[in-house]
Amino acid sequence: GGLSGCYASFCSEFYFPNYDSYDSCIVGLMNDPRLGFCRAMRKTTTDIDECLGFIEDNGWSGALAKYVEMNSVNPENEACISNIEGFPKELLPCENGVLLQYLADAQDPDSWT
Repeated sequence: GGLSGCYASFCSEFYFPNYDSYDSCIVGLMNDPRLGFCRAMRKTTTDIDECLGFIEDNGWSGALAKYVEMNSVNPENEACISNIEGFPKELLPCENGVLLQYLADAQDPDSWT
């Protein structure tokens, strides 16, 4: 129960892949709950910093809605995709991102998508 129970519940679901272990997630939350949360939910330093700023600006309820509830309740949330078809086919002008190419058929070297 209590705060340690909350940390355990959160880490059991969200520690992977950004923490090496369930225990390191709990230690991260105990040391700094905001940073521990953002490290679990985001990978890059830039994204972690954005998450920390989001908590500062919108509070915990806003952060939970953005990073946890929207991704769990609404799998159509733009931050989550369930398969490769979910990636946008092209970037808008001046939009940051990565354009991926892959072979639609691994046996056909001319099937780049």
